Amino acid sequence: MENLIDNKKLWESALNEIELSISKANFGTWFKNTHIIKIDSGAVHLGVPNAFVRDWLSNKYHKFILKALRDCEEGIRSIDYIISKN
Repeated sequence: MENLIDNKKLWESALNEIELSISKANFGTWFKNTHIIKIDSGAVHLGVPNAFVRDWLSNKYHKFILKALRDCEEGIRSIDYIISKN
């Protein structure tokens, strides 16, 4: 259970950083309903609501998300976007 809480805290910290850097509309559109499913050997499995959001985040915001996660947790090396209902 602690791992779930840690993942939630990590993602909230990363989201706080991301929110400061993009418009409120973009943040609401692309980052709501996202969550960390798990972290496995430095790979973050990020749950997203659908394929459109998955593709948009991986193409437009990937480096940005990775930097925000790494600023919060140094050991992060990659992100996998997975369609998942929270």
